[in-house]
Amino acid sequence: RLSIASLGPLGFGGEGTFLIRSGASDGDETALRVGTDVEAPFDGGVVNIPDAYVAGMAVTFTVVPRDAFGNPQDYSLAPFDSFRAEATIAPAEFAIGGEFAAVEVDPPSAKDKSAGFVPAYSRVVAFTPTVSGAYEVDLIFSNSGSTGEAKISVTFSVEASALDARGAVVSGDGVNRGRVFRPQTFSVLMHDAYGNPVAAERPGVAITAVFTSADDPADSFTAAVAWNTKLGRYNAEYSAENPGLYYANLTLDAGDGRGPNALALPSSYVGTVIEAESVDTQKCEVSGAGVGSDPIGAGTPAVFTIRARDKYGFRIPRGGAVFHALARGRNGTSAEGTTVRLDSLADEGDGTYTATYRPIKAGDYSLSVRRAGEELTIAGSPFNVTVVPGATSAARSKAYGDGLCAASAGRLAMFRVQAYDAFGNKKTDSHDEFRFSVRGVDHPTPMTAVGNGTYEGSYVVDRSGPLVVSVSYRGESVGGGGGGGGGEGC
Repeated sequence: RLSIASLGPLGFGGEGTFLIRSGASDGDETALRVGTDVEAPFDGGVVNIPDAYVAGMAVTFTVVPRDAFGNPQDYSLAPFDSFRAEATIAPAEFAIGGEFAAVEVDPPSAKDKSAGFVPAYSRVVAFTPTVSGAYEVDLIFSNSGSTGEAKISVTFSVEASALDARGAVVSGDGVNRGRVFRPQTFSVLMHDAYGNPVAAERPGVAITAVFTSADDPADSFTAAVAWNTKLGRYNAEYSAENPGLYYANLTLDAGDGRGPNALALPSSYVGTVIEAESVDTQKCEVSGAGVGSDPIGAGTPAVFTIRARDKYGFRIPRGGAVFHALARGRNGTSAEGTTVRLDSLADEGDGTYTATYRPIKAGDYSLSVRRAGEELTIAGSPFNVTVVPGATSAARSKAYGDGLCAASAGRLAMFRVQAYDAFGNKKTDSHDEFRFSVRGVDHPTPMTAVGNGTYEGSYVVDRSGPLVVSVSYRGESVGGGGGGGGGEGC
């Protein structure tokens, strides 16, 4: 309002100079400036900012105070204005600190300043959200010249910032274990430096996953890594060809020119175990003296090993398979009708199984090794096993012949010994040394080997009288007797 009287009398045609200043800020005219040319009044409404902010980026709201006539507010009335900002919706507890700062705009010219004009100003508040999600912030204005408070609500969203290799979360069975030639998967959930999950694919980002053998650095395989829109994460898939222990190396190239960085793996990660397939009976191997071509001595523990393999021929490094073995005497041999079962079959837990049996009957056998009733034919089952007599036993060996019972003075007397082992098997070799004595006098030479485990002794007595012939093997009496020969038919 202008009162001419306040300027003094004016004559006709006279001139007068006066100063008009802006009035108090008014809520209906005070506005939130969005962008460069869009303004919204403090009328209780809601302004939505469509473009998302990035976590860690400063969010700035500019308020343009005006009086009831739309004139920009100046500094002279600034102390009477009150502005504050309050977060009403946020994904995490969030407070906006600090005061609205006054920023000079459209500074007056030197002439206006000399005439008494002061600069107009705007109010600015800035804050930095670090948690992604939806936000709503109320901007509230009041001054001593208005009744109540004027408000405007601003809604906006914050999205994750650049991918941070240290914030990767790798999960899924495929990163810890797998089986040969079977597709295995695991996932990679990326986060930014503030821990926000990255829920949308970022252009230029590449994740690589390479697994290297712990035993052979030249043995490695790569997983294909691609963004999964439905799950909002990266999915990795691979199919390994060789079993064993591998170590994963995952790297992130964020496309920012800084090159690849190693992704963090779970703290529990100790390696990726690629297992062979399930046991294939026809791929298993059997080896050892218990199935070899060399004869087995009766009473000697015979040992052989079964190595489990899968259908690809890979050795299975775990236990759990069940095998059976049984030896039967071959028809037409001295062992016909004899059955020998395993004394033990130990699961070593590493894919090998140790079998032990102890045949005591000499002869030829057929040793069958099976799994679930199926013969291990490729491995050579049934195996031809030959059991030969064991070590010679004095107690089981037998002396026989007339020379043990009677002799004529001056004439040659003869007898024989058939060697046996401790299990009653007739010896077939003649490498032992049997000795005898006549009337308590040791014969100077051992008995003569005549073949097939048979030995012959001869002597001449020079006088008649009682006859005692004793036969021994390594100091023990043949046939278990304490003297008198232990011969048959005496």
